[in-house]
Amino acid sequence: MAINDFIEPQAFVPAEPGPGLDAATAEAFNRDGYVILRGHVPAETLGAIRADVEGLVSQNHRSQKDIHLKSAAIENAMRSDVVQGTIERFNGPSELLQSFAFTKLPNEVRTKHWHQDGVYWGLSDSRVCCLFVPMTATNEDNGCIWFVPGTHRLGRMYHWVATDEFGLENLECDMSAFREPVPMILEPGDAVVAHTYTVHGSFHNTTDEPRISLGFHFRHRDTELRLPEPYRKARAARLGRNPATAA
Repeated sequence: MAINDFIEPQAFVPAEPGPGLDAATAEAFNRDGYVILRGHVPAETLGAIRADVEGLVSQNHRSQKDIHLKSAAIENAMRSDVVQGTIERFNGPSELLQSFAFTKLPNEVRTKHWHQDGVYWGLSDSRVCCLFVPMTATNEDNGCIWFVPGTHRLGRMYHWVATDEFGLENLECDMSAFREPVPMILEPGDAVVAHTYTVHGSFHNTTDEPRISLGFHFRHRDTELRLPEPYRKARAARLGRNPATAA
């Protein structure tokens, strides 16, 4: 049985250097499937959204999606050059696919299994990227994200359903044959641009402080979503719009 039996090939579309994206940063993203942007998010941007983010997390820290619909400040940040403009320099003209806040409370046992984000959507091609924005410092002790470099070039891998410590179902893939993952050691103001097929995961927060991060997934304007019909109908009822169209 060949590895291709477990992979749906989708060609990676490299980022091209240009205004606002230098050759070294584009090369790192194309090679690894992610790149850290140090000091990318201005302090005033974080300050403008912090109260709303903390309010949402206090309501439900386990799942906060479509956060741009719950806060004008978050939507303004999402539409800004810091977020959408940055994604478009890597991914071309793009439209929002999903926004979320992900939190691990102090000393919380919570696993996000190894996975590719792109498997949650049926994509016509691979042109989907995410900008991760830490609201708190992230490190190996508080459950930071770990990326497996180069896995974005594999295409859409086979995943199975895995249950986390809260009984929530997520998808998981086998990464035993891959190179060592890299932890995202970040400070507020840093950001990470990651390709939708870069395998990643995270683990428990063993510290006395929360770990809070935001994520903004964007798809290229010409990338089509081919969602399963039951999922599409449920999301459409909740959002009041077709989830396969732009927000």
